[in-house]
Amino acid sequence: MRRVINSFSFLCNLHRQYFEVSETIFLVDRLRTRNTEHIDVPKDKIFDNYFIFSRAESADFLEIINTIYEKGFRKKTKRHINTQGSTLFVCPGEGWSNKDIFICVHRIIEMLGITGICEYADLTVNNHQCYIKFCEENKLDQKIQCFVLPNIFSDANFSCAGTQQYKNFDVKEDNDNLNLKKLYCCFNLRTRPHRAGLIALLNYYDLIKNNYVSSPYWFSLEKKDRYNRDEDLTNFIKFCKIQFESFSSTNLVIDKLQLLRDSWPLRVDDRSQYKSTDQACQSESLYKIRLDSLIEIIPETFFEGQIFLTEKTFGAIFAGRPFLLVASVNSLNHLKSLGYKSFYPYIDESYDTIEDGTERLLAVVAEIKKLEDLRNKSPNEFYEMYKKLLDIADFNRRHFLKN
Repeated sequence: MRRVINSFSFLCNLHRQYFEVSETIFLVDRLRTRNTEHIDVPKDKIFDNYFIFSRAESADFLEIINTIYEKGFRKKTKRHINTQGSTLFVCPGEGWSNKDIFICVHRIIEMLGITGICEYADLTVNNHQCYIKFCEENKLDQKIQCFVLPNIFSDANFSCAGTQQYKNFDVKEDNDNLNLKKLYCCFNLRTRPHRAGLIALLNYYDLIKNNYVSSPYWFSLEKKDRYNRDEDLTNFIKFCKIQFESFSSTNLVIDKLQLLRDSWPLRVDDRSQYKSTDQACQSESLYKIRLDSLIEIIPETFFEGQIFLTEKTFGAIFAGRPFLLVASVNSLNHLKSLGYKSFYPYIDESYDTIEDGTERLLAVVAEIKKLEDLRNKSPNEFYEMYKKLLDIADFNRRHFLKN
C-alpha cells in the first residue's frame, strides 16, 4: 500500500478502497464512530460521514478536488457516502479556516450531492465567523455550521519530557536577579509576513540588541548545509514588504535591516538540532532563555482573520512569563474569555483591537519601547511594576495547570 501524501482521507463506514489520482492516494475507509476519538470530536456529536483533512497546506486541496472531479472519481466516491446523512469535515492539525478550505468543503458537498447536515471543525477559535465572512465575500449560501475542536492544546504536548522543567518553575525573583535579565525574548521559526514585520520594526527602533530574538528560516531545518545568508535575508525582506504593503515608512524600515546583515540569521540557539517545531518548543535551551527574559513577545501562527492559539502562547503561560501577543484581532479577549488575566493597566493592550495589521505591530513595538525606556530611566519603578506583571503571570500559569 502506498503512503498517503498531501491529501485528506475520506472516512465513512463500510469497507476500504484506494483511488489513485495523479500522485495522490485517497483512502476511503468506513470508520466506526468510536474510532473518531483521536480527532477530539465532542461525544454528543455523531456523524454518518467523516472527511478528515491532513496537515498539508490548504491550497493543495483545491488541486486535489479538481483532479477528483476531472478524472471521474466522483461516482466511485459517492457510492460510499450517505448523502442524506450528517457529515463532518474536520482539520485536526494547524486549524485552517480559510478560503481554500471552505471552497473545498463546498465543492465536496456539491460534487457528491450531500443534502444532510454538514459541519466543519478545526482548532480555529472563530472559525464560524471566518466562514460567514467567506460566504459574504463570495456571495455564497451557507452550507455548513462550524465548531471548535474541544482540545485547543492538541498541537502543544506539554506532558512531554522536554517541558517537565516548567512544572516546578517559580516566577518569584528579587530585583538584583531581574536586573541581569534580558527585557524580552521572541522566537520565530517559520517565515510569515507579520513575523518579518515585527523583527523589522524591533530593529528599526533599536530593540533587538541585548535581547533574545530569532529570525525565521526561509529554508527547512533539515537543509542547513544549503543555507545561503543573502538569499535568506532577501526572502525575509520580501515578507516584510508583504506585511508593509500600505505602510508609508516601508523603505526606511527595510533599509535599516541591512545593519543586521553581518549578524544574520538572528539565533538564540542551534536550531539545526531540531527536526520539528515540537522538538524546538520542548528544548531545554528555550526554557533557559525564557528564564533569562522578563517578557515574551509571542508571534502567533495567524495574524489576520483566524484566532488560533498554539504552543507559542501556552508555552509562555506555562513558563509564567508576562507577554505581548502578536496575533489576530481580539486574541487577547479570547484568552480572557478562557479565564486568563491580561496585563492591563501595566501594559497597554489596546493593540489587540487594532484592525490594521501594521498599526497593530507598531502598537506592540511601542509598548516594548516604553518598557525599555522605563527600565533604563526608572529601574526601581520598572521592577515594582514588573512584580505585578509576575503576579498576573503566576495566576495564568496556575490557571493553565488547573485546566
